[in-house]
Amino acid sequence: MPRNAALFFDPEGQYRGAYCKVHLTTPEQEDGLVAGDTWPVFDLEFKKAGTVRVGVFICFDLNFPEAARMLAIAGAEILFHPTVYSMYGEAGWEAVLRSRAIDNCVYVCTVNHGTLEDEPWMPGMGLGRSGIVAPDGLTLSETGRYAGVAITTLDLARPRLVRSFGVSGVANFREEMWRHRRPETYGGITGNR
Repeated sequence: MPRNAALFFDPEGQYRGAYCKVHLTTPEQEDGLVAGDTWPVFDLEFKKAGTVRVGVFICFDLNFPEAARMLAIAGAEILFHPTVYSMYGEAGWEAVLRSRAIDNCVYVCTVNHGTLEDEPWMPGMGLGRSGIVAPDGLTLSETGRYAGVAITTLDLARPRLVRSFGVSGVANFREEMWRHRRPETYGGITGNR
């Protein structure tokens, strides 16, 4: 079965699993691709950071808030987003990408097709903008419209602290957000129109 998939390998190069894109575009469906139906989270081991839980959502998946939420609920701290994105332009791109990070208190690392240095960017082309967005929605590193590499250091041990987030004093945003969730009331989210 042909699928749009992201593969995970450990630092020694051993295959550890795959994520198969859940939300296929119409052209992907017409080409016979088969949608995935799970949201796996993978443990990656780093010498300095220890175990880091990561998930991935591919291209069109970004448009569905449930994609990032499912990965965050499963414990992902970092979400990878490989894409070839142009769609509705930069304002929408930034709003959606940042909201996935903020709503789920995760880092979002996106990789998008960028413009070559000697090529003019025009509407409809890939936006580029590969980079890293923090859990508070700030862009930590970005390539701009051009092909390149975005690098930053993530401190996963440092919580996003907020004041007056439904509690007295200072609170850990992620812990408070998960504590206040009411999944028993979310049944309607599975409804079809």
